[in-house]
Amino acid sequence: MRKGLFFFVTMFVIDIYLLINISDAVGPSLVVLWLFFSSCFAIYLIKWQGLRGVKLARHTIEKRQLPENAIFTSMLVFCSGVLLLLPGLLTDFFGIVLLMPNVQSVCVALIQRTLASWVISFSVEKSTNSSSSSVSTTSTQVIEGEFVEVDDQLR
Repeated sequence: MRKGLFFFVTMFVIDIYLLINISDAVGPSLVVLWLFFSSCFAIYLIKWQGLRGVKLARHTIEKRQLPENAIFTSMLVFCSGVLLLLPGLLTDFFGIVLLMPNVQSVCVALIQRTLASWVISFSVEKSTNSSSSSVSTTSTQVIEGEFVEVDDQLR
């Protein structure tokens, strides 16, 4: 949590520093114009590309496949739109970088690997907790033995 907060505060400070220095170099009107158009593009991304992601996921489901790549790619496009929507040149840079297909494929692979490790660690933790608790509660209640059914007519 602290690392994330530190990251966002640092990014905010760098963004303000870049805005001030670049607006001094090229003029504040160009910087404001860039921020306006990047925000408009972000709204387009969030709205239309989000709908495109839903259609792509639906199409993948209709082909009886898991839409995990479509979901993760749509999530990255949404994050890119949010970064472009935030005022700042550094966030715009990261938003544009997230739109590149090669970067998206690397990010999707990292997300899948991270989620897989979380699922595995959670299932191992869950199974060790449930097995240790079930052994302690049911070990006194289990009676082992053999069972033979005898018909009443044979007696």
